[in-house]
Amino acid sequence: TATDPDPTRFGETAGAEPPAPPESPRRLGAWLWTLLSVLVLAGTAAGVALWLATRGADAHEIPDLSGLSEAQAAAAVADYDWTIEPVRQWAEGTVAGEVLGTDPPPGEELAPGETLRLFVSLGEPLVPVPNVAGLDEAAARAELETAGLAVGDVVTRPDETVPAGVVIAADLPPGVVDLEKGTPVDLVVSSGPAPRPVPDLPEGADLDTASTLLTEARFVPVEAHEYSESVPVGEVIRLEPSSGAIEEAGTEVTVVVSDGPAPREVPNVLGLDVDEAVAELEAKGFVVVGVQGPLSRPVLATDPPAGEVHPYGTEIRIATRLG
Repeated sequence: TATDPDPTRFGETAGAEPPAPPESPRRLGAWLWTLLSVLVLAGTAAGVALWLATRGADAHEIPDLSGLSEAQAAAAVADYDWTIEPVRQWAEGTVAGEVLGTDPPPGEELAPGETLRLFVSLGEPLVPVPNVAGLDEAAARAELETAGLAVGDVVTRPDETVPAGVVIAADLPPGVVDLEKGTPVDLVVSSGPAPRPVPDLPEGADLDTASTLLTEARFVPVEAHEYSESVPVGEVIRLEPSSGAIEEAGTEVTVVVSDGPAPREVPNVLGLDVDEAVAELEAKGFVVVGVQGPLSRPVLATDPPAGEVHPYGTEIRIATRLG
């Protein structure tokens, strides 16, 4: 058989192991990334450890500040150099300014310069004020108490349209529609229309005129009649109560209307001269419309006769003796 004449060519030694193949680029990259990750983690851990070591020296545990006022809570942690950030909110069963809690919560630690949020109460939650206008006082009280509000002062004032005892309005500041629970609400209650004077009547006023004026002034006119020697028939003699008197609205005012002079008895003029008889009859309010018989003779009779009662202005005829 043929043999290689020079078994040592190319630097090889007979019977020696062949050289190992070179590292692949992929395996080398993975190794480098692993080394870098280890270094980063180690650096981070060292930094955290250093921060914790440094922070731990100045950090303080957050105390329970619940129930304190905002000022008291801030004073309690003033030495820790924390930044205090109030967060205000409504809360049931609390009073305004009361600390409700913190963030972070009690037991955790904060370093100087870090922020402590204080949850501070604005007080009881606001509730809408119900509309109590038009209710009587008892019903308005019930509405307010059901809404979680209280009844404050109750004042009365006259009102031309709202009946006595009925609520005119709740006395609230302008624009206020919600209040804290338990807030007292003042009520304005009507005492009814204010007293007012009985109106004056124009001269010669009749029943219709008087009734109109009284009704406009919120009085109740009541018609009455009586005789009058001086006030013409149909005209108002007087008002009872009289004009100018101060009375409550709705008071009855009597309108006394003239029926003219009262009926009267025909006087006895028998035996008198005609002139004397006429004068006496006219003085009594009768009208002599004729004389039957000689005017120079004394009166024999009248028609209507003496003693009868007749209205004012009744016509009378006189009869004289013939001889």
